[in-house]
Amino acid sequence: MDINKHIEFFNPTLVKNKEIHIIGVGAVGSFIALFLAKLGISSIHIWDFDTVEEHNITNQLYNFKDLNKLKTEALKEHLLNNNPDLLVYCHGKYTNQILRGIIFSSVDSAELRYNIASLNQFNTEIKLLIDTRIGLESGQLYTIDWTNYEKIENYLKAINFKDNEVTTPVSACGSTLSVSPSVVITSCYAVAQLINFVNKQPITPIIVFDAFEFKTRTIK
Repeated sequence: MDINKHIEFFNPTLVKNKEIHIIGVGAVGSFIALFLAKLGISSIHIWDFDTVEEHNITNQLYNFKDLNKLKTEALKEHLLNNNPDLLVYCHGKYTNQILRGIIFSSVDSAELRYNIASLNQFNTEIKLLIDTRIGLESGQLYTIDWTNYEKIENYLKAINFKDNEVTTPVSACGSTLSVSPSVVITSCYAVAQLINFVNKQPITPIIVFDAFEFKTRTIK
């Protein structure tokens, strides 16, 4: 890829020895993967067990040609269309596999999000975890330096709840509501956190925003 537009600001070769895992490649995860591909990242691991359905197309990277394909396989095609040199490793459902490097946790289950973190709380091979979540008009990110055990403990305490305790906006027919502006902004913040980390700039532990009131709150 010709990355002259951003190599002076972000050099993707600095990530070469760090694995990148995106767990959950639905709305936020699929766009994170696309933005990483466009940055010239050399390899990524993508995790999902789901297939592309029609309702995914409005707020995820996929299109009608992807219907009924595994999300990981469909996403791989899109990524290679943007970055033919990218190595994409496709995985199914995350259970307790060993992770390394930089983790984007973009799952839609609070319990799975907690399991990913708790299973890896003593994993010294992980350097950074970025946890993304979206509402209808809003988004939220936790970014944890995984070399700091106190921060890991605080994060685990903050996310320890069940799926039925999570309130999400739904339509009259029970479908979860989501629009692409909130999705893309969340994805952009997540990738910006990665860039800051690689560039040895400060990362922001908590970001909360409203995409339509144009308000962002950060907690250092």
